[in-house]
Amino acid sequence: AKAKKKTRSATTTKRKTTMLWYKTLPLVLAISSSHLFRLSTAFQNNDNVSYNVPSFSLSNLLENNGKRLKETLSTTGILAITRNDDDDRYDKVSTEALQSLCHCHYSSSYSSFMSQNTMSDGVERTTIGTATAGGWKHPLPLSDSLSDICQDDRAKQNMEDLRDAVVHVSKAFVRAIDTLITSSSSSDDDDAAKSVLMEDIYGTSFTSMNSIITSSTSLEHFHLYSKPSSQQDTTTTTATTIATHTDAGLFLSFVPAQSCSSSSQDEDDDAAFYVEIDGVLQQATFPKNSVIIMLGSGMQHWIHLNKEIDLSFKATKHAVKMNGLSASRAWYGMMHLVPPDAIIQRHPTIQTFNNMRSSMSLSSRQTSSSFQDNNVISIGCGNHPSPQSSHLNNDLSEVTTSVHRRLQHVSGPEACNNVTQFMCWLICLDIPDHENAVSRLREGESLYCLNPSVYAKSGGSVVQATQPCTDNEGIMGNVMNDACMGSWLPSSAFVKGYALERDGVNIADLTDEERMHNMEDHYCHGGTSMYMDGFNWQGTTCVIYLFQSWVLSTQGQFIAACIGTVLVSVFLEFVISSRRTLLPKVPVGWKRLASSTVLYGTQITLGYFIMLVVMTYSGPLFLCVVIGLMIGHVGTNHKRLLESSSSSSSSSSGDDVIPPSDGITPCCQYDVGTEGKENTGTAASSTQDENSRGDLFLDEEGKGASECC
Repeated sequence: AKAKKKTRSATTTKRKTTMLWYKTLPLVLAISSSHLFRLSTAFQNNDNVSYNVPSFSLSNLLENNGKRLKETLSTTGILAITRNDDDDRYDKVSTEALQSLCHCHYSSSYSSFMSQNTMSDGVERTTIGTATAGGWKHPLPLSDSLSDICQDDRAKQNMEDLRDAVVHVSKAFVRAIDTLITSSSSSDDDDAAKSVLMEDIYGTSFTSMNSIITSSTSLEHFHLYSKPSSQQDTTTTTATTIATHTDAGLFLSFVPAQSCSSSSQDEDDDAAFYVEIDGVLQQATFPKNSVIIMLGSGMQHWIHLNKEIDLSFKATKHAVKMNGLSASRAWYGMMHLVPPDAIIQRHPTIQTFNNMRSSMSLSSRQTSSSFQDNNVISIGCGNHPSPQSSHLNNDLSEVTTSVHRRLQHVSGPEACNNVTQFMCWLICLDIPDHENAVSRLREGESLYCLNPSVYAKSGGSVVQATQPCTDNEGIMGNVMNDACMGSWLPSSAFVKGYALERDGVNIADLTDEERMHNMEDHYCHGGTSMYMDGFNWQGTTCVIYLFQSWVLSTQGQFIAACIGTVLVSVFLEFVISSRRTLLPKVPVGWKRLASSTVLYGTQITLGYFIMLVVMTYSGPLFLCVVIGLMIGHVGTNHKRLLESSSSSSSSSSGDDVIPPSDGITPCCQYDVGTEGKENTGTAASSTQDENSRGDLFLDEEGKGASECC
């Protein structure tokens, strides 16, 4: 009985304790939730909570067998790559480019490469867009109008230098990733080490990051964020310029933003950039002299690694908040994408990157720009939402910086060498698999410039696939469409393939020696009668010298043209001098008129020739014109200029000509005749003197300007 009573007492106590716990649990949870909410809010709104982005040296990305890099890629997905401590090249290039960007003003006249939109917090973002085809092989040139838009003559060059610096770092990063993938495999099988990371709908397999990126187009944006005047005096704000999101690409390479205010130079490079770490949005702190690499959703979800590979990727969620910062900030980034027909989803249906871009474009039209969602994915860095080992090679410093050859529009297929290059979307692109081009041609295949998406959707119709890449005159590749690319296909009876010819001979009929000669680096390609981007000192496009057939395609031809330009310029000065000195000695009459006409015609012909040479905007040819005119000037005027004043005075009463005014251009040179009487051998009246003077070469107003003026 006592035992039962004791048991009942214990049970009663337990029940009371349980009831008390259940009664107090909601209160505990409420208090805890309140504290957690306030703590979370404080973390998210407190700009003092910062995250130091891990820094890696460019020359030692794979330190400690890549363990630190692997950890960073799998946990936060963001890292900074710096040069040596005493090398501030990145900071210098970045500062020059972004400060040029700070002075750019939006104009609807340049809407082809420039846009402006208003962000959710009222901040205006002006964007200068461009792209690089083939990952980083073929960067499209920036517009020559940037010098006017940005009020800086070096704006374009500064921005091009920044593009090259970021590409340099991106190459090193991709090389490190490929090395990690190869070395992280636990299998000794070579096939495992070369796992298929991605495939496209045509069955192409990509076994490295480099092969993926070089088969795609990278987007580049120069962003200028400007606060409206109503916000410029605000010191604090909780508004978000760009909501938290991840980028729909492989990775973003960018440089920290810079303030456009001269009084804000002491601000952090990019105090407006925030990253989400362990669920908390924190202000990112970047090291000096760095280029930032930030992984996108493509690295996390689209890249397929074998189970044997001990490596994973984490897409970085990030946001932009201008807060109480300066009125304007400039930023540049390069988003590395995947090929347009790469498969990014297999279940429940197969979807390509092109499909995703189309759906994002549609959804962005139907969604408010103030979309605030931590799961938003966008292409580039914006707010356009859519659903969603010791043997490592550490010598990455061998990746060298080089100024990339900017793609320039060409006049036609003949502008490319047609052995390793062909024309597609108005530029010379590398021929795919050009090493086997001859064998492909002999096996009945042809090279087409076509849209691969249209080719797939049309069930393999070459006719439909080439239409988006063909102009109204039927010239393939003569339209600006970056969706077009080169592709080898069985020859179609309805569409003629690209004519791979050199000097009118099909490359399949060339000997091995001739093909090797054509594959060598040529002095220049194609031809132009005028460079459209200012003076070129050694352009990649050949100069067409006066006549269509005179194409300066070799160094020897260019040197000969320079020598010829000097001689023609010298001869022009002698013709001008002859009109002043010889004509007064010719008897008045038809003979003088004929002589004057011939000399005048020769003068203006040579003058216009020289003008056209200058208008090619070839720097060396321009200098040759100036040098030739200077030599001719000295040769025709040295006696007069070296004479004493007394000698000049005495000769002025004779039959010598009046010295011409210096500084007159050859095209606008004129004659001022003789002083005194014509040397006709007979006495003449004052009336005859006036009529026989060289003033007969003046115009009706007596100004002496030639028709050329």
